[in-house]
Amino acid sequence: MNQFETELFPWIDIPEEIAPILWRQAKMRNMTIPEHARNYGCSGNKESTRQHFEGLLGEYGFSVISKLPIDWAIYNGRGDKGADFGSIEVKTVVAYGGPLPEFKMKLAKLNEKKKTARAIVLCRAPKDYSRVQVLAGMSMKRFLECGFRKNHRALVGKTPNWVNHTAEFDLRLSSEERREKGQMTALTPDNIDRFVELYYHPKEIII
Repeated sequence: MNQFETELFPWIDIPEEIAPILWRQAKMRNMTIPEHARNYGCSGNKESTRQHFEGLLGEYGFSVISKLPIDWAIYNGRGDKGADFGSIEVKTVVAYGGPLPEFKMKLAKLNEKKKTARAIVLCRAPKDYSRVQVLAGMSMKRFLECGFRKNHRALVGKTPNWVNHTAEFDLRLSSEERREKGQMTALTPDNIDRFVELYYHPKEIII
């Protein structure tokens, strides 16, 4: 475990009673998206539900540390209607290897999210989905400025991704130096309240 990881929030276990609720919510979110727009994978519709579930793992983790409520509403055709927590978008990656995962977002989704999200939070989960860890966050403005376009081999002929490498975090640098280098800010018990204060704004309720 490196210095960066020791200063992070610890891993959060997913309670047995919570996992079925998240799976049910993932299925409902997936079913609201028009069939032609669902992200089908090698296992068909189940793949799309799985991706919603992975996203909800991160939302659960961020809700625990930020004390903000998860948005359980289902929005027809929009999944979570923009950003996950008002103006904060939470992304979760499954850590298949390496100490920190690559943070990527499809350009098509980024173009939608940048209209509603003021900040992005990165979380990771293991392959067995037993726990989740909140890693870092940055403003959407910085994410757009400091990321780069990348065509992943598995996405040949499909929409490319916008990538930001969390592996570039270096806690040996001051926060100002990390900001100058375009690195995301590690979310810790010392700064989570300030992060929420800066970027959280509730969603507008449209009747």
